[in-house]
Amino acid sequence: MTAAKFEDILNKLETGPWNWIIFLLCSLWGVFGAMQAVATAFLSPTIDHWCSVPELTNWTKEQVWSFSLPRTTVGGVPHHSQCEMYVRNYSHLVGVAWEDRFHYFPDESAEVEALPTQPCPSWEYDTHTFHSTLISEWDLVCGRESLRSVIQSIFMFGIFFGAPLGGYFSDRFGRKRVMGGALWVFILVSTSGSFSPYYQLFLLCRFLMAFTGTIVYQTSYILAVEACTMSQRSVVGIMFSVPFAFGCMLLPGIAYYIRDWRHLHLAISFPVVLLIANTIILPESPRWLLQNGRWAEAEKELQKAARWNSSKTFDHSWLLATITQMKVEAENKDSSGQDVQEQQETGAVGPLPVWPPSGECLGSCWYS
Repeated sequence: MTAAKFEDILNKLETGPWNWIIFLLCSLWGVFGAMQAVATAFLSPTIDHWCSVPELTNWTKEQVWSFSLPRTTVGGVPHHSQCEMYVRNYSHLVGVAWEDRFHYFPDESAEVEALPTQPCPSWEYDTHTFHSTLISEWDLVCGRESLRSVIQSIFMFGIFFGAPLGGYFSDRFGRKRVMGGALWVFILVSTSGSFSPYYQLFLLCRFLMAFTGTIVYQTSYILAVEACTMSQRSVVGIMFSVPFAFGCMLLPGIAYYIRDWRHLHLAISFPVVLLIANTIILPESPRWLLQNGRWAEAEKELQKAARWNSSKTFDHSWLLATITQMKVEAENKDSSGQDVQEQQETGAVGPLPVWPPSGECLGSCWYS
């Protein structure tokens, strides 16, 4: 197949509903892909935390801070310690009211600064703004902060590996088939990640989400671009990013009303099932069909495009003749290449000549 002939076909088909439906359906993935790409900011926001003291559950958090936590500064502002607590025998205060603490610690004010400290055995978290986050779920604080950045890093690794493999798979097996397979895997792992009981399993889900999501994005983009003429590809390429920007704007609104990380992750993952309709409605790329010798399927899709675009002047017999000619040329090219290979293998054709031939001059003959 020559690119010029296929471009001639697209130009004669003109631009119409067939092109715009493909573009709109393919670009919808950008909304969901954008939300997943920036979701970490809302799944693991910075929240206040402090050492948990189970013996003081009947005290307010301010009373617990005052009695059990050293004072420090956070961003230059006085604040309670988030990672250390005083070493005290808190078991004496089980069920004791705040006002009666002096009966058990009469010299509290005098000795508090000299008390030794210890790391927090467990933590409590401020749930005023966010009911549950990845940080509070797996205690990604006080020496474990780096595990928070791993969540986004592993997502980017998925994109890194998915980008080159997605292009290879779509060329090998077809745009629509690869997009549909990657979409089903994305739905499975994204939904599973919302219920993950383990940090490591959640990381695996995020990696696979980025891997398959990148493939869906690539194949959708290729399918949309290959359905338009060369003069329209720059516009289509730019407009393809608009749904991505819309998804970035939509996520904060969703996160404002959903403050639990599992519910939020599910809310931006499960609706992707709507895109399963794309695997039914969208056609396979006619360009890919022609390149892979599936002439009848390509002719069928292009005839459908002509009907959808209502091309009054389009000559359907010309399309059939053009595809037939392309098929004949491809078969002749394959057969001639096969004949040369067979002749070389049997010795009927000698080795290819070496250039330049021995004893002959090149450019020096021009000025000698």
